[in-house]
Amino acid sequence: MPKLLSSRLLWVGVALLLVGSGPLVVAIVVSMLRGDPNPNPVGPGICAMFTFWPSIGMIAAGLVAGHRRANVRQNAPDQRKD
Repeated sequence: MPKLLSSRLLWVGVALLLVGSGPLVVAIVVSMLRGDPNPNPVGPGICAMFTFWPSIGMIAAGLVAGHRRANVRQNAPDQRKD
């Protein structure tokens, strides 16, 4: 399983998802805690809009790359000569 998560593209996608959508989630939680019925987090919403789908694409591509890398290492012939 750690070989599957070894792709740098996967971790960049996760970081982009957290940085892009995190402020919107925080704004929503804060407005719920304060009891604000009409929050207006325009800036965090625009940031989340532009980073959500690219980050999901990066995560998917990173998982595919990690899966391929894990299979290549698993199926590679042993290079040792006995």
